[in-house]
Amino acid sequence: MLWLWLLGGLFLGGWAVRRWLYWQVQPMAAYPVDRLVCWGHRGMPSAAPENTLASFEAAIAAGVDGIELDVMATADGVLVVRHDFDLERVSDGVGLVKDVTYAQLARLNAAHRWPADAPPQAIPRLEDALEMLPDSLLINIELKAQRWRSVGLEEKVIEQVRRFGLLERTIVSSFNPNWLLKVRRLEPRLALGYLWWDQEVPWFLARPNFFNLVRPEFLHPSADLVTADVVRRAHRRGVKVNAWTVNNGPLVARLKSLGVDGIFTDYPALVQAANRA
Repeated sequence: MLWLWLLGGLFLGGWAVRRWLYWQVQPMAAYPVDRLVCWGHRGMPSAAPENTLASFEAAIAAGVDGIELDVMATADGVLVVRHDFDLERVSDGVGLVKDVTYAQLARLNAAHRWPADAPPQAIPRLEDALEMLPDSLLINIELKAQRWRSVGLEEKVIEQVRRFGLLERTIVSSFNPNWLLKVRRLEPRLALGYLWWDQEVPWFLARPNFFNLVRPEFLHPSADLVTADVVRRAHRRGVKVNAWTVNNGPLVARLKSLGVDGIFTDYPALVQAANRA
């Protein structure tokens, strides 16, 4: 009888090792494989205020393959497209997004620091952005909150992605593996992007230690962390690599030579030029 227990233990142990070390993801069918994918970082902030509808329109006109945007919740639970937790840098407001209602936020001007003749821009809701994006585009939604534990963003984002029929074209990304695991549990059809940076993060996130646990379809490293070995290890599992945020031509060319699959940029023409080279 003991040998049966030992055999069963060996089988389960081998299965666990294989699942942890040799997993493969299903590719995202909508993701282009014939070129370096051009992601508009917060739209196209080189042409219009970041994370505004005008920025997304500029990126679309520039011919990007996908739009990257950031999402957080207001005090009354409305999902808005916003990168900074505070209001000061790119609007004429003060305080934190989480402490104001959407009605208060809607009165602010996201073009406050642009030239005086720039038309005012509202901070959009997530649904405003999803509604205006064409069917041909990929979308990367980064979850933003100031807490490690879930604050409910996952459910709300999933509900809106489902409502607009965007499950096949959307990546949900985060530095927080806890949130990504929750997205995976709630909606397995959504692709995940594991964000990786080694600065201004807790020590346990300075390396992608939870990569095998999350098993994302995409790895999103800061461009300075990308090496040929990083790309090789990701590709071995079927994971594609999108690097951020790249705003000079030589670095785009270097990343392309290393085999990255996509690049987040404020200047789409740089990636498009690399594709023509």
